[in-house]
Amino acid sequence: MYLICGVLLSILLLVLIYCLYKLDHIFYDLYILSNECQTKFETKLFNLLMDYCKLINLKVYTESEKDISPTAAGQIFYYTIGGIYKPSPNEYIVLSKQYYNSPWVLAHEIGHYIQLNKELNSDEDGADYYADQICRQLLNKEEQYILRFGLKCCYQNGIENYLQKANLKN
Repeated sequence: MYLICGVLLSILLLVLIYCLYKLDHIFYDLYILSNECQTKFETKLFNLLMDYCKLINLKVYTESEKDISPTAAGQIFYYTIGGIYKPSPNEYIVLSKQYYNSPWVLAHEIGHYIQLNKELNSDEDGADYYADQICRQLLNKEEQYILRFGLKCCYQNGIENYLQKANLKN
């Protein structure tokens, strides 16, 4: 009797180990598929943002084409007169080589551009707020869901700070 129970328990344990092994492979495959999907949507977003820049005549360069601060991932160049922003057709964005294909950095710099044109000044929180807005306008709900961690990690603090400052002004 004990022998039969022992054999059945051993078989049950082997089946459980096999199921866990298979489950691990299923989750790994889902992880790989998710990363591939995320990369695909990030590339799509980057290309849509580049198209948006062309549409508004905002040129985008790499650091090998234009100078950039050595610590910056991206930088927007614009004109001010007496500290006040003045729209100009000569505005441009420079992205570091390391972040050239990052939609998050490009969107942030476009966020500066949008805030400058709406409010005539710009700060990091406002750039994050407008970056999030432009990304959500360019992405459908499925794409927003897949890229939700990138959107939240890159822009959430800036959005909250920007909205808090806007509420203090009112």
